[in-house]
Amino acid sequence: DAEPSEHPLACLARRWEVDLGPGEVLYVPGGCPHHVRNLDETVSFAGNYVDETNLERALEDMRLMGLKQGAQMMESYRAVDEVDFE
Repeated sequence: DAEPSEHPLACLARRWEVDLGPGEVLYVPGGCPHHVRNLDETVSFAGNYVDETNLERALEDMRLMGLKQGAQMMESYRAVDEVDFE
């Protein structure tokens, strides 16, 4: 359970439980917090995509993670920041 002092908006969140069968897919939009529990052996894939529509936000997220997590993440931030997406 979320601590109200740490997550004041958690009380407004809605919980959804989904059981997927073989061959089914669940799309979770970027930025949506989620939790996954596999009930059996499972193959999954995930991806984070950066393009011109979300570049500024992705860079800011990476910069903040670099400040928190250290040099390796900050190097990743600087490398992506140097890419010319035009």
